[in-house]
Amino acid sequence: MTARTWWATGLAAASIVMVAACADEAVVASDPVVTTPATTAVEPPGETDAPGAPDATSEEPAEPPQETPEPEEPPADPLGEYLAAVDAAGLPAGPESSSAQGIGAYVCAASGDALPRESILINVTAMVGLELQRIGSDADPERIADEYVEIAGRHYCDG
Repeated sequence: MTARTWWATGLAAASIVMVAACADEAVVASDPVVTTPATTAVEPPGETDAPGAPDATSEEPAEPPQETPEPEEPPADPLGEYLAAVDAAGLPAGPESSSAQGIGAYVCAASGDALPRESILINVTAMVGLELQRIGSDADPERIADEYVEIAGRHYCDG
């Protein structure tokens, strides 16, 4: 790559990282809050309302059914699973995994917006290229970007 290409790639990656960081907040802030009004059930008159029916308070109260508590599974930690998979794959993750987190957040947001995989790969390749340049590696950014997209899709993004 020429210096001009590296500069353009770095600029694109920096822009994408900034957009991804801001997009995460915008997605969270724009999620609608859905509330359901409380409903009151009205039971139709039955035999117990009929004259001469036995009083319900005269019967012995029934014992509540015994509930067997099911063991609760700890909530899944998709970020932890994703970062562990990135580490296991030996992908460059930057200081304290901030690059991996940013890439994963971008992949999930872009996938949620139904961007084509090719567009996602272009942007992730730029982000990876920037990280590789920062750490002085000559690894293949396209291969690493493909692995990031696959790992984020399996371990971090919903569904």
